[in-house]
Amino acid sequence: MLVTTPEGKHILIDGGGTVNFRKEKDAWKERRAPYEVGAKVVVPLLKKRGVHQLEAVIMSHGDQDHIGGLQAVLQEIPVKSVVFNGTLTNSASFRKLMLTAVQQRIPIYEAGVDREVWKFDSHTEIQFLAPIFPESGEIIKPLPLIKEQNHASLVFVLQMNGSRILFTGDTDQAAEHKILLYLEERSSQDDIISRIAAAGDRIDVMKVAHHGSKTSTSALWLNAWKPKAAVISAGVNNMYGHPHPDVVGRLERSSNLIYQTNLHGEIQMRIKDGHIDTRTKLP
Repeated sequence: MLVTTPEGKHILIDGGGTVNFRKEKDAWKERRAPYEVGAKVVVPLLKKRGVHQLEAVIMSHGDQDHIGGLQAVLQEIPVKSVVFNGTLTNSASFRKLMLTAVQQRIPIYEAGVDREVWKFDSHTEIQFLAPIFPESGEIIKPLPLIKEQNHASLVFVLQMNGSRILFTGDTDQAAEHKILLYLEERSSQDDIISRIAAAGDRIDVMKVAHHGSKTSTSALWLNAWKPKAAVISAGVNNMYGHPHPDVVGRLERSSNLIYQTNLHGEIQMRIKDGHIDTRTKLP
């Protein structure tokens, strides 16, 4: 997902990635130059759109289908900062990506709830709502190694030009419930998170979690945010059957509009003065 702010700064949220289900003993079957979504799609499209520098690359979590395409981005396009969920995952692509950022001296930031509001320009800011980790009491503590990354996904609200978009990564229903409880606890305090909680019925667009999987996007979650529109990122004829019919049904009952990449292709939203104009690659 590419965000371009009113003052021309570019933020890339995740980068896709090709998942390889082949077993190690079948490695000989691999092509010498396998298809790679970052090099074949993401980087060429960014360059075509005139993106010559990224203010930030935000990794919602460390799964291959979200970070795989970012390797080519870091190698081909100048990046001013990398933001991740503060957890480690034992995958070769994650290790290589972080090593590339370190070698290129790109600042790496851990994001999560209770971090300060991140202002990109006078019209654009981000407030992170998850992950929520218990404090250990230590000033310096090691980053946790988490194999199941979905629960630790970054969740955040982007406020830009009078509109609010909720990004959810692959967060699950347990994390959704934890976020809502946290917002309820903070609702009496005078801070940005409290204002988000109080304005929970004014989310303009929700990026639906986990490609529309039935493990996410509970009725409680939808009722709390009441999105006016929803966007589902899912591959055509994907092997998981995403999005799940139950999730689509819940969205139909709570949202005015549903956009799906497997049906509409690329989805573009132009935000101006609280109004969103949307167009899709496919009708």
